[in-house]
Amino acid sequence: MLSIFLSFLLKRIFHGKVYVPFTTTCLLLISFFSAGVPEYWSIPENLPQPSTQGLHLNNLLPLSFPFYASIYHRRPMDFRDVEWEDYRLNFITLILQETRVVFVSILGTVVLSLSWTTYILYFSFFSLVNIIGAAIGYWLSQTAFIDKLLKKRK
Repeated sequence: MLSIFLSFLLKRIFHGKVYVPFTTTCLLLISFFSAGVPEYWSIPENLPQPSTQGLHLNNLLPLSFPFYASIYHRRPMDFRDVEWEDYRLNFITLILQETRVVFVSILGTVVLSLSWTTYILYFSFFSLVNIIGAAIGYWLSQTAFIDKLLKKRK
């Protein structure tokens, strides 16, 4: 929705060669903050762990609504249970993809399973959604109906 609105607005304000860099910058920033800001973790090797490095995502913003990312944190229910986090891609209330990001056991074992390739895949998904939204916004700004509607208001 935001990419549709920004593309429509930028097409109305800027014409020609200025429109493309502004729109490209906006789409990249929207996709970056929608996927989450990656923070690379490396856990000291003196602890016995199956995986000692990976990504943790922070500051997830729903800028590509109705598609958005979220982190689900599950705390242990009893002393034998484990604590974990999932990175989820959602469409309104439907979970499209779910990836286990952090797994913490009782003994302090941490598993980070989100890699750079997975993050790039999610970033590409949000980029595709925003490019489609920008194309729709550009098309809406070109329609004769919008021009007639705006001329009537003046």
